[in-house]
Amino acid sequence: MKILRWIAVSFSMFSRIPMPHFKWEEDDMSKCLIFFPWIGAVIGLITYGVGYIYYSFNLPFWAVGTSILLIPILITGGFHLDGYMDVKDALSSYADREKKLEILKDPNVGSFAIIGIICRILISLVSICMILLYGNYRSLMVLALIFWNARCLSGITSMAFPKARKSGMLYSETKESGKSIPVFLALQLLLGIGAIIYSDYRLGIMMTVVGGLLVLLYKKKTEKEFGGVTGDTAGYFITCFESDMFLLMAVLLWVFSNCGL
Repeated sequence: MKILRWIAVSFSMFSRIPMPHFKWEEDDMSKCLIFFPWIGAVIGLITYGVGYIYYSFNLPFWAVGTSILLIPILITGGFHLDGYMDVKDALSSYADREKKLEILKDPNVGSFAIIGIICRILISLVSICMILLYGNYRSLMVLALIFWNARCLSGITSMAFPKARKSGMLYSETKESGKSIPVFLALQLLLGIGAIIYSDYRLGIMMTVVGGLLVLLYKKKTEKEFGGVTGDTAGYFITCFESDMFLLMAVLLWVFSNCGL
């Protein structure tokens, strides 16, 4: 019964998928992170289904690419994009650390956030369209798994990396998490990496290496700019990770196609 509660809390917090209403217990927020990747699994399954229809019926790639781009936004309600925009505003301020943390709390949106999110959306859209054009059913599975791995890594980094604040949603979710939750998330991440490599070992190996580098860069940037991670930086990480992986996939598939690999 508790597992079902944790699943419901996770989907209630990180998605727009309707869940039963009930009174949350003290450990619900910390344990719900175990099932955070499952939201990525839902997004990935729908993405694969839409892509499968594209390959089966030869639909316009731009229409299918736009649909795939909108799937995570519709499922999550743009939850992670909001965090990305807050962080983009803070980083673009070039202020001191305390001021940047204040900007993260500011509900107003600045011009740098709008420019940044438009660029990310365009990069993702073009990359997804290229993946559809140069890919196949196997690469489509890799694309779908990106959403799973992004949330595994976001959960792990949120618990393992230093926190910028001793308050807020992220701190509440992780302060009583214990050692078991990172282990469960790591096992789910290994499953996702294994599935990507099994689907296409060329893409899988390159994406795993680059993904590891992105995590290291994320740690370095958050510690330097904010003193650690926050809920907003977690959304920033997911948005950047997914967009960067789409771009990497698109470039690799284009290279493979033109080189006859």
